[in-house]
Amino acid sequence: MLVNLTQVFRKTLSWSSSATIIGVRWGAFGVALGYAIGMCLLRYPAVVHCVSKSLADFFSSVWRPAISSILAATLLYLAQLIMPPIPLLIASLCLHGFIYALFYACVWLLLPGGYAEAKDVLRILARRKL
Repeated sequence: MLVNLTQVFRKTLSWSSSATIIGVRWGAFGVALGYAIGMCLLRYPAVVHCVSKSLADFFSSVWRPAISSILAATLLYLAQLIMPPIPLLIASLCLHGFIYALFYACVWLLLPGGYAEAKDVLRILARRKL
């Protein structure tokens, strides 16, 4: 799958810049809204352009993270129903983030090929010495 990334980047930059400039009239909120709308509208065409030759490659690389994140979010929601509320917002955010990451990792490892994929990622990270 060979994609001319420079061409995609230029088109994306020009469209997002145009959407941002349109929002200038309404101040900071308009700029943020224009940028967000512009980027959302560009996602689908960018993905279609990048996978125009091989849609199977795209889905084969996206299915495991997508399922893991959806199931981890569902499990976190269910865990929040039985957990006592935490009054300190930052503590709540840190705890829920940790629980989500734990659920995500567990679901990833339980999916078919997840353990082998995780080993490959760890081997690559160890080689790069991050």
